[in-house]
Amino acid sequence: MLNKSLINIPNAITLCRLLLLPFFLWDVLSNRFNYALIIFAAIALSDKLDGVSARLMSQVTEFGKAFDSAVDGIVVISTFIAFNLTGKLDLIWLILAVFPTILNNISKRKIKEKFSGKMPPSTLAKIAMGMVYVGIIAILINFEYAIFFVYLSALLGYATMFNYLIKASRPLK
Repeated sequence: MLNKSLINIPNAITLCRLLLLPFFLWDVLSNRFNYALIIFAAIALSDKLDGVSARLMSQVTEFGKAFDSAVDGIVVISTFIAFNLTGKLDLIWLILAVFPTILNNISKRKIKEKFSGKMPPSTLAKIAMGMVYVGIIAILINFEYAIFFVYLSALLGYATMFNYLIKASRPLK
């Protein structure tokens, strides 16, 4: 029998985001950036919608938080890899942008273990993810200064990573 905390509207929204990802990636790899932009808009909006709906319906769960975070990481990493494969993003930017995403997911888990799963969401992490989304959209629309947003998102990703590492190094209260 499945746990009821696994089956709820916010987790269904997150699952839909994950299920949209292959279609988005197919369009990116097929150089159909107009279609990819539409799908990515749905992915980005659903990312916000799952969190808001979880709070409004009092359906915030540890599984939901972890699932959402994992899907965020999968979306970012796979998108930047697809951009690299299509020549939209140089390898160095792929590495610089993806590295903090991976480390942030690892460090968040370590902090949650240390503080028994009680870690409030980081505002800096939310801003960083928002900037990642802006960078992805800028690349999709072929904005002349898109790399600036990728650079800024990487910078915010590293700031978030250091913020998590500082939290992890603090003694328990």
